[in-house]
Amino acid sequence: MEERKYIEELTAQIDELKKLVMILNDRQMSFKEARKDLFHGKSNEFIDYYITDRFPEIRTDVDPVSGWLNPRLGSGHPRYVTSVVRAKLWLDANRAKIDWQAPEPKTIKKNAA
Repeated sequence: MEERKYIEELTAQIDELKKLVMILNDRQMSFKEARKDLFHGKSNEFIDYYITDRFPEIRTDVDPVSGWLNPRLGSGHPRYVTSVVRAKLWLDANRAKIDWQAPEPKTIKKNAA
């Protein structure tokens, strides 16, 4: 029993250490790179419709502290992920809330017409 408790404590410490290493290695990522690495290659429209619009807390203009995606401001304003670590943690925690198999918004509009 004593050994099991020790292993659980050690595992918790390792998890905390992993988080610290992630934070120390945090970086920004271009939106183009994020689409490939974080959003499974989904289109800009898919990401906006199924993620950004439904979970505005991820945007830096809505929540500057825990937001991790700068808002779309139009041509000439690059879009990027401000914190890859926060993005990965949020996506892991909320993966089940996002329907990754949903049709592209363009398809929905096309079928509605």
